Amino acid sequence: MFGLVLFYQYGTGDWESWVYAWTLIFPAGPGLGQLSYGAVKARKDPFERGKILVQIGFGLFFLIFIVFKLFFSIIRIIPEFILPDSTILLFCFITLLYLFYLALPYPVLFVP
Repeated sequence: MFGLVLFYQYGTGDWESWVYAWTLIFPAGPGLGQLSYGAVKARKDPFERGKILVQIGFGLFFLIFIVFKLFFSIIRIIPEFILPDSTILLFCFITLLYLFYLALPYPVLFVP
């Protein structure tokens, strides 16, 4: 898996893809190894563990890819000073909500 990622990056020059391509190397790479071992030896446990690791690896890959490639390419349109200021204001708002929540005489527990 590591060789495929390096082959892609060397061929295209897209070295920034390490931001999301690492998920193909760690969770998905060993997962493919366990998946193939379980398939060759006809053992269910390694096959199931490998399937879970591959799903986690590719799921993280697509999630991080969407966040970094699509979301941040849209964010570039917004002026540079708006994003940091809005992030600070959002975290201040969340902190104030949490402090008001703690100030309640009997904080409500959200139990499903």
